[in-house]
Amino acid sequence: MITNEMVQHHWAKVLLLIATILLFTPNISGQLNDYQMAIWNLGHIGYFFLLTASLLPYLQRYFPALTSRLTAALLITLLLSVVIEMVQLTVGRQASIDDLLNNLLGSLLALYIFQLRLLLSSRIKLGLISLLTLLLLWSLTPLLSIAADTAIAHHKHPIIADFETPFEQSRWESKSPLEIIQRKSKQLLAHIDSSEKYPGLTLIPRVSDWRGYAFFQFEMYNSSDQIWPLYFRINDRLHNKRGNHYNDRYNTKMQLKPGWNRFQVSLQQVKQAPTKRTMDMARISGVTFYFMSGSPLKTIRLDNLILLNSKDEYVESLQ
Repeated sequence: MITNEMVQHHWAKVLLLIATILLFTPNISGQLNDYQMAIWNLGHIGYFFLLTASLLPYLQRYFPALTSRLTAALLITLLLSVVIEMVQLTVGRQASIDDLLNNLLGSLLALYIFQLRLLLSSRIKLGLISLLTLLLLWSLTPLLSIAADTAIAHHKHPIIADFETPFEQSRWESKSPLEIIQRKSKQLLAHIDSSEKYPGLTLIPRVSDWRGYAFFQFEMYNSSDQIWPLYFRINDRLHNKRGNHYNDRYNTKMQLKPGWNRFQVSLQQVKQAPTKRTMDMARISGVTFYFMSGSPLKTIRLDNLILLNSKDEYVESLQ
């Protein structure tokens, strides 16, 4: 006779098998935006919750004492976490301490629900629930930060970035350090590593629909006393799927003078830039500012990235 417990255990194994396959899917991070990646990373909690819950019947058989059973479950979690992170490195994935902590959280949640919930005193139970809640909120912080930034971006559109909130830094990607600083206004300070092949930074817009606007404007500060070539590109989501070819996006070269510079980019030119198609202006996915290797620039500052209806539209003066 097949019992409900047997069916549930069967489905737990099926879910674990599917999750294990996804866990080692190569280059998954390159296919997801940061919002999706934050959700994906939370899957570690669910995976180790299921795994620990499935192992508990076997652990109970070999470790009758509760303390030894809990210790064995946590040691298995740590060992598997290390093995998984090492294997992921071989398939193009990145190792992460956050993943390890999420694994432990998933295991702890399973141990509490299936082993400790009915055995602890009310005071200890409250303390443990509080600890697990804090750990869960900590794990949710990246997702909550992105959600807050997305809401702010939609509210402030057509302002693309003005760095007035700390959440905005999550929109930017760079191999070099980035930080939001306060001058006359808040600005993004980017350090330039001249040893990189193409040092620079990329904006991932929270609002990707740029239709109905004529120009993209931004201000950049050159910290040196010389003019340096600034390379600039815009691409849509389809560009990422088509192989990131140079002629499938908008590219231009600008002269970055000492001090503050204001640049305006025609979105009509951006739209017509790909050689074999039209840029999808409803799905802009990347805006990149970069320099050539060996550039003596140490830092740049960015501010007031905005979409304009016309070239002569009023925008407050430079810094």
